[in-house]
Amino acid sequence: MANTALAIDAMSGDLGPRIIVPSALQFSKAHPDLQLYLAGQAESLRPLLPEKIPEQIHIVDCPEVVAMDESPAQVLRKRLDTSMLGAVQLLKQKQVHGMVSAGNTGALMALAKYHLKTIEGI
Repeated sequence: MANTALAIDAMSGDLGPRIIVPSALQFSKAHPDLQLYLAGQAESLRPLLPEKIPEQIHIVDCPEVVAMDESPAQVLRKRLDTSMLGAVQLLKQKQVHGMVSAGNTGALMALAKYHLKTIEGI
């Protein structure tokens, strides 16, 4: 992982990809040395990207989306192909240096604590 990389749960938040993809494009222009990994439904993300996708933007296809009202326990146990988990897994596998999500905070905390663990003593 030579360049700095960031995973983004592109399906999260009130407007999801409609706001996240244009924001990622704008950010990548200002920071061309940063690799962005957009985790989400590829068929929803691609139409929002230009025909020639900037080389520092990568799509990680994750067909499921965590709803804001879903139980964190249910997401942890049964939702195994979500954009949120896809972004967490990129961090766990050290493909990125950090990840962000504007989605279900309880689900994100459950996934992060289970997959990434906590710092010793915390």
